[in-house]
Amino acid sequence: MSSNSASVGRFAMKTQKAQGLDDRKVVGGFTLIELLIVVAIIGILTAIAVPNFLDAQIRSKVSRVRADHHALAIAFESYHVDHNAYPPIAVPPRFVIFTGWWLDGTYQLTTPVDYINTASTRDPFPKPDRWPQTDPYQTNSYVHYDLTNPIMYRGYVKKNMYYMLNSFGPGKDIADEGLPWGFVPYDSTNGLVSIGHIMYYGPAGTLYFYAGP
Repeated sequence: MSSNSASVGRFAMKTQKAQGLDDRKVVGGFTLIELLIVVAIIGILTAIAVPNFLDAQIRSKVSRVRADHHALAIAFESYHVDHNAYPPIAVPPRFVIFTGWWLDGTYQLTTPVDYINTASTRDPFPKPDRWPQTDPYQTNSYVHYDLTNPIMYRGYVKKNMYYMLNSFGPGKDIADEGLPWGFVPYDSTNGLVSIGHIMYYGPAGTLYFYAGP
């Protein structure tokens, strides 16, 4: 009798262990539908997060450009105090190519005297491919215009504007008004990635100037 009871007991224990294993298999696994739901949720969250992340990057770069322009303006004024003139357009050290009267004078604010950190002269937005002589110095510095140059529009100096700093902005293209030096300003209300230039006219501090008659 006791032998039968022992056999029944061992059988019951084996049955309970088997059921436990089966239960663990059910609890620990995922069905195909569950996996598909998880993948779909991740896809939806990614679709929402990535554009917001990219937009935040663009806004951050625009803010950086404006901050850099203000920092450069202070450096321009410091240079003016020491030299009684604003930095002229010239060829950076180690280069022999002269690119014209619009690029690149900002390097003179970093050498031989550090009026500003070199990083603040670098445009986070690349210049458009169709821009003449696009950044031959491979520095992607902000475009610097010498507004006192005789070939420039004389209205600048009359308005207390002696230099202009320019970034092509997130649109990465040239936008003008069909007039000499009449660049269209960047405006985020036209779209975060819209064509327009981020500009600073110094020392007046003007952000946009219509170079018309």
